[in-house]
Amino acid sequence: MRRVAAAERYFFPPAYFKRLREALDSRIHLFVGLLEGRVVCGGVFGACHGILQYHLGGTLSAALKLAPMKLLLDEVRLWGMDQGLHTFHLGGGTTSDPDDSLLYFKRGFSERLHDFAVWRWILSPEVYQRLCAEKTQWDEQHGLRAAATNYFPEYRCPTVPCV
Repeated sequence: MRRVAAAERYFFPPAYFKRLREALDSRIHLFVGLLEGRVVCGGVFGACHGILQYHLGGTLSAALKLAPMKLLLDEVRLWGMDQGLHTFHLGGGTTSDPDDSLLYFKRGFSERLHDFAVWRWILSPEVYQRLCAEKTQWDEQHGLRAAATNYFPEYRCPTVPCV
């Protein structure tokens, strides 16, 4: 993430992955690519309602020239087909700009594109406020604070140690 100068919001704490596993149970999958017994790339994928969704991934800098993520994604695609999944969605880039390197990488797998939008809509304000308050309390108890202001949803904001 540091190599590609990813935004801080992509530096998820371990608790994020624990909650993801708890929430999605058998629908969340971790795949890794090994070279001589060492992990050189990996990705987290969700499978639900026939769709295999690429969530997060990364490649060891020293392995970039081998492009292991391309092989990993193909293996994940084959696994998804074996599971009866009909769509493999890689998602977009960090922007829709033509020079976005992540989008460029993903577009190398298919010509198929779809419009995409993100809504920031709070359907249940009472529940949202409760979740935000619980998250703030938990963070304070653990010496953490929100890593960003204006993050949505607020209760999912990555944290950093209080200084």
